Amino acid sequence: MSDEAQTPPIAKTAAVIVAAGRGLRAGGEIPKQYKDLSGEAVLSRSIRAFDHHPSISEIVVVRHKEDADLYTAARPDINTPLIDVIGGETRDASVQAGLAAISDGVD
Repeated sequence: MSDEAQTPPIAKTAAVIVAAGRGLRAGGEIPKQYKDLSGEAVLSRSIRAFDHHPSISEIVVVRHKEDADLYTAARPDINTPLIDVIGGETRDASVQAGLAAISDGVD
């Protein structure tokens, strides 16, 4: 074995944020993932948390088909590649859509 320091492998892990729900129980005019929390949308905070994680190489956000404008407004400027996916009719279908959108070679 060499005395040289071993370089750890580069992370190839995806984060999937399922945000396609309507959030009706939370009340209000917009789904809860787009509501303001201390000056920033809840979804934006979630995306930023994964952007700063050293093991995450891409972030998949699954959103409702009618939320394009809300999503665009909440989307933060980040360094990690961000993949926008339309969710399904059920949470299960939305999760499946998010998993299917993960790039080849990423876990």
